[in-house]
Amino acid sequence: DGPSSAIRELGGSAISSDGSGGLVYRKDVDGRPHIFAAQFIDGRWLPAQQVDVGQRFESSWPVIGAGNDGRLVVVWVQEFGASDRLFSATLQPGSRRFEAPVPLDLFAGDSALGTYPAISMAAGGQAYVVYRVVTESSPTSAPPGNVLGEYRVARYNGQLWSSLGGPINRSLASAQPTPNARNRPQIGADQLGNAVVAWQELDDEFIPRIFARRVFASATGIALQVSPRSLDGKIVRAGADEFALAVGRSGESAIAWRQLPADNGAFTRPRVLLSLSPDVYSAEAIGFGAPRAVDGGGSNGPEARPGSIFTSIVGAATMTS
Repeated sequence: DGPSSAIRELGGSAISSDGSGGLVYRKDVDGRPHIFAAQFIDGRWLPAQQVDVGQRFESSWPVIGAGNDGRLVVVWVQEFGASDRLFSATLQPGSRRFEAPVPLDLFAGDSALGTYPAISMAAGGQAYVVYRVVTESSPTSAPPGNVLGEYRVARYNGQLWSSLGGPINRSLASAQPTPNARNRPQIGADQLGNAVVAWQELDDEFIPRIFARRVFASATGIALQVSPRSLDGKIVRAGADEFALAVGRSGESAIAWRQLPADNGAFTRPRVLLSLSPDVYSAEAIGFGAPRAVDGGGSNGPEARPGSIFTSIVGAATMTS
């Protein structure tokens, strides 16, 4: 598709374990951005098709998940006045067209404030999506530069979506740093139909920390603080401002994040730390282990400019920076 000035942005891509997958992007139609997706199967790309069929207003925040045999699921936001709406459409194995859009959340707030959805799909077709709904953009109960909001999760069983009920926040009274691409919530599905979700939230001392929960078909585990309050015997009074999540086949999980330094702390330069949680069959799966530095920078961190460390994870226990 293209080159064309009507194409606005790539929303993302996904690939399943059998090599099939797809990508999603936004493209203007009659002056409004809409959602298009292209399937990759049998070693070739098929023509793109519009996914938000029949929706008249602007669409945004597209993400895509892939399962085996060419299965795709796309989630996006459709503007709708004071409260925007979250929709999804699925391309089933063997089908040529996406199914009609179905609503996920009819009260998803003002998407311009930062929905930042993330999706993960298992090979067999189960999928999870996590997204943020900002409820107050300038709360008086938190320092400037923070918002109040809900992290919501929905589950796809291969045919239908269902909400997990309440938000997964540790505390709805706790604020979150203003949404951006680096602090977006993240989720990873395993092959058992479960998932792990991670997000950023201020603790009781207004310090940004990384939290996580295990997510099951009809319930969620307890909120776990992943980035620590203390490290090497010293209180960590600086925030964790960037993170990445990976989940393995049986729920083994890894979260990496950038830990900023603080006065009188254990280090003076930003560190990249990693914490692991074993598969769901282990008794230790109820939490994440002690963090360890993986930046190769010695006890004081690498000699890099603050802000120049970016984290990503490949697999469930490998981190690169």
